Amino acid sequence: MIGVKDIRLIVNRLLKRERVGSTVSGADFNRFLAVANAEETYAVKSLLELSQDITDGVRTYIKSTNYSPSTNYIQLPSDYLKILSVRAKNGSRWEDVDVLTQMEYSYRKHNSITQPTVDYPVCYEMGDYLYFDPIQAGTNTVVVSYMCQPAIPYLDYYVNLVGEEVYLDESETVDADLIDSDFQLYGKDGQALTLTGIPLSYDSTTVEMDWPDESNRVNIMKRVLVMCGVSTPDQLAIQYGAQ
Repeated sequence: MIGVKDIRLIVNRLLKRERVGSTVSGADFNRFLAVANAEETYAVKSLLELSQDITDGVRTYIKSTNYSPSTNYIQLPSDYLKILSVRAKNGSRWEDVDVLTQMEYSYRKHNSITQPTVDYPVCYEMGDYLYFDPIQAGTNTVVVSYMCQPAIPYLDYYVNLVGEEVYLDESETVDADLIDSDFQLYGKDGQALTLTGIPLSYDSTTVEMDWPDESNRVNIMKRVLVMCGVSTPDQLAIQYGAQ
């Protein structure tokens, strides 16, 4: 599987090939990586909305959460990306709850034929909340299945005693004596590094991509290459960079 360190290595190799001696800084790389990951996430979400085809890759990000609402709304999970289905318990029976847009809900609410009922409940999103009609309150149980946000990848690094950026794996620890003193004080964002233990050491904050499908990781790599100015981030270029 391609990881974040692999992408950084390929990016810098291809940049050196196209622009002799050029590389991308750790700060810029992480900014591009986050944007590329977000773009891939919403591309997958859009494809899911069009086809409703839940692939093995998407299935990894499907979660279900149970609620017992006390009002006509619930707060959506912080990692929520897209609602896939909602079910509510009506007595001993489970009912599918139609997930509507606000415009669709307004039309249904004011149409005597399609008005929501206990047997045909609906819900709609507004901000970070999911509203129900009729109210699903009291002892009722609501189950929301949703696609969650993939992890935001990040490649942690430090500057060594000779001014070189050294990149870290997840859960890696480095002796503080190996880190440039100015970098210890000002870090990557003007903040001092968090050093712990005796002797002092630094714990990596790298977050690896959690996409289970290699194709999503390759798409992210291609997006990063484009943002870094690589003119032809095709399969041939990627293979060249990996050599």
